[in-house]
Amino acid sequence: MKNIKLQGNIGNSLEKCENAPLFHVEAVQGTTARLPCNLTSQIDADRVSLVIWYKEGQSTPIYSFDVRHTEMLDKGLHHEGTGSLNGRSHFNTTSLSSFIITNVKGQDNGLYRCRVDFIKSPTRNIKIQLSVIVPPDSITIFDAKGTQLPHYILGPYNEGASINITCVASGGRPLPQVSWWRDNVLLNTTSIQIVDKKVKNTLQLYKLERKDLHNSYVCQASNNDVTHPLTSTVTLDLNLRPLTIRLDQDVKYLSANHSYDLKCEVTGSRPAPLISWWKGSSQLRTTKEWTSSDGNLTRSILTYIPVLDDQGKYLSCRAEQSLIPESGIEKGFKLDIHHIPVVKLEFGTNQQNHLQNGIKEGADVYFECNIKSNPWVYKVSWKHNGKDISHVFGDGIIISNQSLLISNVKRTQMGQYICSAVNAEGEGESNAVYLEVQFAPVCRPGQIHTYNVGRGETAKIQCEVMGIPTDINFVWKFNTSVSELLDMPSSIVTNDKTRSTIHFKPMTEHVIIITTKMSL
Repeated sequence: MKNIKLQGNIGNSLEKCENAPLFHVEAVQGTTARLPCNLTSQIDADRVSLVIWYKEGQSTPIYSFDVRHTEMLDKGLHHEGTGSLNGRSHFNTTSLSSFIITNVKGQDNGLYRCRVDFIKSPTRNIKIQLSVIVPPDSITIFDAKGTQLPHYILGPYNEGASINITCVASGGRPLPQVSWWRDNVLLNTTSIQIVDKKVKNTLQLYKLERKDLHNSYVCQASNNDVTHPLTSTVTLDLNLRPLTIRLDQDVKYLSANHSYDLKCEVTGSRPAPLISWWKGSSQLRTTKEWTSSDGNLTRSILTYIPVLDDQGKYLSCRAEQSLIPESGIEKGFKLDIHHIPVVKLEFGTNQQNHLQNGIKEGADVYFECNIKSNPWVYKVSWKHNGKDISHVFGDGIIISNQSLLISNVKRTQMGQYICSAVNAEGEGESNAVYLEVQFAPVCRPGQIHTYNVGRGETAKIQCEVMGIPTDINFVWKFNTSVSELLDMPSSIVTNDKTRSTIHFKPMTEHVIIITTKMSL
């Protein structure tokens, strides 16, 4: 580009051209600005001789195009003056003539004047207002407390909460429009200038729902249609209450003293829920948990050994999100505990007087087999001294349902009685009840009836009997030859319950008859 010396007083004051037409041109910082300048004369056979560009505020021309020495525009001499353009300007004479500024900067903003000198026509002045659009510098997103969001994560907030987030754009000329978007859908365009060169837009989100989890909200700040908007995205994180709870098996009943692994599955909670097992108002703690990799499913396994007393109690699984008040859900069932029969044997209620005074031979004896069973029994059995008597008929034995009647009881029917009951869970056996039958004393078989002793020799004569009760009174008598019965002195008699011993010394050689009399 060749330097030339401009001739004459061309002036540089824009005020001298108040009547010059004014054009408005916009250019975004960093792009190219084209400032028009018409080089066509209104007189035939006329042509341009000199074009000079001025900018308001500068004392010297910023650019000149000299064709005074030639009739060919493409032979004209270009000269860029000193200033801030620094090689970024060029005057284009082809097609629509215009002054071109590349890589436009904010300082290029201002009023420009194009002065065109013709050979014949009067000088033409054109004014161009170049408005340089400066995009915003940055945008920042804050939560309702005014805290800048770290890691571009919004929350976590509780499901059902209402929140607001504010996007602040800094810088830009003119001030940018700040807007909120989600999935390319415009949500809010309400921009408010808060301080010099800062604009904000606050987005209200009401009653957050499960479907809002991981929604991305995009803040855009833009003041032109040329460059891409400045954007920042935040992703919504939520704490979610449990959605469903399920016991994964249909429990109809449980058998007492058996171990079970009961499973409870909870979905929808974020983060993983707090799961607890309850039996009535008592918490059960023999549990273990597992959570799926996506966090949506949590399974709790209760190891449970039911006992008989659990019958009718309510067993439940509860799930709650500890971060969300009143978020608990529950599923459970009423316990139906199956067990082997619990059997208790006792004398009938009408037997109590006999028990106090003793059951005497010939009386009627009643037994009651009390059974607690779930499910109910299908068989009841009776045993006497270990021998099954369930199918014994006669001998005074009558069995009816859970009762046993012994009519006109005999001493041979003394001993231990047991009843047992059977259901689908197994067989339960009662306690043993001992039946004692009182009867009058009788001599025990197999005793010695004849003793051979010498005169003056002491004979040890024993009498042993059977009888209940065993506190028996013995009376010894001496049968004389004249058939007279004489009581024997107690000094020579020793008694021990059912046995009595007399120490007798005969003084004659005759046959002596000694008898005993027993009583209760």
